[in-house]
Amino acid sequence: MNFLPMAIPEDIAKRLIRLHGNPFVWFTGQLLKYFLRPQPWLIEFIEKKSQAIDFQTPIVG
Repeated sequence: MNFLPMAIPEDIAKRLIRLHGNPFVWFTGQLLKYFLRPQPWLIEFIEKKSQAIDFQTPIVG
């Protein structure tokens, strides 16, 4: 199998290498954080459901 090499954008590479021990992991995490961010419709849905359930104490588990 062929795999792509671990790479980061050239324009931020020097700063990332200086600031983070594993810049590829940091950059990949930032991309995933962006791709998986909640969409406005999901935030609204969660807020409505939490108001309907009327949580009184912290929920654990």
